[in-house]
Amino acid sequence: DPVLSVDDYSVTVFFADENTPRVDVKIRNSWSMGFEYLLDVPIPENAIPDPGTDGHMAIIDESTGYVYEFWQAKQRDDGSWITSWGTRIPLDSSGIYPYGMSSRASGFSVMAGVIWPEEFQNGIEHALILSIPSTKKGGPVPPATETDGLFNFEGAIPEGARLQLNPDLNLDEYDLTSYERAICEALQTYGAFVGDNSGSIEFEAVNPLSFSGDPYHGMFKERWIILDNIPFNELRVLKLPPQIEDAPLIVVEESIYD
Repeated sequence: DPVLSVDDYSVTVFFADENTPRVDVKIRNSWSMGFEYLLDVPIPENAIPDPGTDGHMAIIDESTGYVYEFWQAKQRDDGSWITSWGTRIPLDSSGIYPYGMSSRASGFSVMAGVIWPEEFQNGIEHALILSIPSTKKGGPVPPATETDGLFNFEGAIPEGARLQLNPDLNLDEYDLTSYERAICEALQTYGAFVGDNSGSIEFEAVNPLSFSGDPYHGMFKERWIILDNIPFNELRVLKLPPQIEDAPLIVVEESIYD
């Protein structure tokens, strides 16, 4: 079933400033290009990664204008931090990493396309991030810069593809919840980019662990949120750019690693 991930398999987001303690985060992944640490990372005391196996976490450093992003982040018992991969990107950038640098499989920022709590009431004014079960094997299509696509069958969709809900649909004809309506309106206007593999069709909202209270209180009947009223049969893939078949050189901001 199509789902909205909130409590897990989303991303936690925290804010840091010039007073936030800075630490070097150990990188444990075997393909980390020889780097052992991501250096001088501001990590607030209340920071905690998403509890899903991806362990995504983002920290917005308001003092430098960078976003630090992590895949499979974990705080150890001694208070130090370890991650399978960590990196950073300017907050005012496109949100797309060079090949090989992102903490998300497609090269998108882990914050790109994620829904904030207030957007369910005020409207979502950006494209969404979308994970699907059958991403296409081979190269991605722009704006994605990489992929973990698995399938070669006809109709498999590459990461980076943009999908749109038929803008001619009258949403009043569907029995949508308020959050499904917000998602549908965004899909009609801005669409969604395929950014990852998943066991189902999946959208993401900022994990409530990012906040001191629960910003979604009373919004959802259950915390495993099935989007069974959205007419997904009316989603269409917009014209695809050519796939990127040859991986470019990895562009590394070496000064932030050790």
